[in-house]
Amino acid sequence: MNNCEDERVAADGIEQALIRFAAGQDLRDAELLATAFSDDAVLDFTQPAAALGVSADPMIGRTSIVETVFAATAPLITSHTISNVRIVHLEEATAEAHALIEAMHINRMKPNRRL
Repeated sequence: MNNCEDERVAADGIEQALIRFAAGQDLRDAELLATAFSDDAVLDFTQPAAALGVSADPMIGRTSIVETVFAATAPLITSHTISNVRIVHLEEATAEAHALIEAMHINRMKPNRRL
């Protein structure tokens, strides 16, 4: 494959993982959410958490990620939109992508409170 084809394949794979991550939350489907991650994945939300005044450690491993995300989003209605996925760096089995991801989180018990 040439570099353009490699980038397309990587972008498609990353986009599908992002979609499964988002849909798993929105549909409250732990099995679907788990398919977005490898066994040894690391999910680091420390930067967005800090912007909200919350401290959060990186989540390590598929099981930890699913359990932590499900616990954090249990009181919420979530809706995610993903677009503009593009590869900015590709080297052998590693890719870096940028994407536009919009998330809406509404507290079920306090619907006027949103993120």
